[in-house]
Amino acid sequence: MSEIKITRNGLQYGPYTKEQILEHIGTGTVSINDLAWEPGATTWVPLRNLIGELPVTPSSKRRWLYVTLAVIPLLGNSFGLHNFYAKEYQKGLIRLGICLAIAILSVMISHGAEPSKYHWVLRIPASLSFAFAIYEAVVITKDGAGVPFK
Repeated sequence: MSEIKITRNGLQYGPYTKEQILEHIGTGTVSINDLAWEPGATTWVPLRNLIGELPVTPSSKRRWLYVTLAVIPLLGNSFGLHNFYAKEYQKGLIRLGICLAIAILSVMISHGAEPSKYHWVLRIPASLSFAFAIYEAVVITKDGAGVPFK
């Protein structure tokens, strides 16, 4: 049985068997996009190239909750909660940063001269962020590790 090593965020892990890797993918500690190497290989390749098709074992994450968290912005701004839920932390941090920037600008504009004159400017990034969250809710069917939602 082949022993596979994985590199993630510049750190090397393993060796693991294919079964161990599938368990780690299921828990989200390993992603199919992580680089992997097996004995005899000349280069590191994405893990999905070595393990082939994943068994149809759904993630512990529920799709309906992911979609709900994505559309919560109907009540306000998109905080990226759905990204954090799906272990897409970088996307979540970007979305949260956009939300905080909009909040800070809103306070600055509302305390300045003629606040209503510039409030439309804040609607542009908020609307784009919300539109992208809806797009993700419709298109994304796997969590950050590449495992399908339940």
